[in-house]
Amino acid sequence: MRTTARATAVVAAALAATAALTGVASAKGGSIGGSGPQYYLNDSLSGSANRVFVYGDPADEVFFGDFDGNGTDTPMIRRAGTFYVRNSLSSGPADAVYAYGNPGDVILTGDWDGNGTDTPAVRRGGVYYIKNSTGSGPADAVIAYGDPGDQVLVGDWNADGVDTLTVRRGGVYYVKNSISGGNADAVVAYGDPGDRVLVGDWDGNGTDTLGIRRGGTYYLRNSLSSGPAESVFGYGNPGDTVFVGDWDGNGTDTLGARRPVNPGDSKNCTDFRTQREAQAWFDYYFPYYGDVAGLDSDRDGIACELNP
Repeated sequence: MRTTARATAVVAAALAATAALTGVASAKGGSIGGSGPQYYLNDSLSGSANRVFVYGDPADEVFFGDFDGNGTDTPMIRRAGTFYVRNSLSSGPADAVYAYGNPGDVILTGDWDGNGTDTPAVRRGGVYYIKNSTGSGPADAVIAYGDPGDQVLVGDWNADGVDTLTVRRGGVYYVKNSISGGNADAVVAYGDPGDRVLVGDWDGNGTDTLGIRRGGTYYLRNSLSSGPAESVFGYGNPGDTVFVGDWDGNGTDTLGARRPVNPGDSKNCTDFRTQREAQAWFDYYFPYYGDVAGLDSDRDGIACELNP
């Protein structure tokens, strides 16, 4: 059994990582957010996960992309300025490790040159330093687009095989179809300003379009235009961290969820020095697995009430 201090530190670090990533889109290209090292992937837009694996640590910053050009999206962990790439949807060590950018940089990933492989870009304010290979070295392109406070999405908006940027401001999207500055090539309104936005090729036609998440319900649009959703379905739990990728290489993007590993009945109240420590552990796991350790005997949402 882990010591109480170690368990509390892991939970605290994971919660801090989640807080630090708030506001980042759960869209292709950006950090997926959330915490926990377990991933539940579904090859279709309905039903339950058919792929489950563990990779990395609970508080890692995680990206998904096609990092080896085989048509399948897989995980990449970022720790400070170092990236640990896994080229299969399975547990195990990284298949490639490289450094790029500074620890405080915002990172995006995309296929910036249309060669079928996703590589990193560093965002600093409204300036992007784009790299066309997964390795150290200077940027291959530097562009300015949008404002420093904009939310930025990555996708292939015109089916030319190249990922480019879109700026989101409220419920309006300013789409750029080339790796360059200048005015948007298209302006689209979809959803509400407070919606959580996803980007994916939902119908396999080669074009990325928008999806909206509201709780555990998803509203997908198959064209880059305003209008009602063309697909509405439920997946996972409202508290899940959900992200997008092509898990089976069929050209269609579907969903994945990031969660902590189920700890099971591995704790009791005497394992925690204070009620606050017990509550932090309880609050971290409860949205995913309920009161698996039985710390809330009267079911009022307060764990280990007799602890100091």
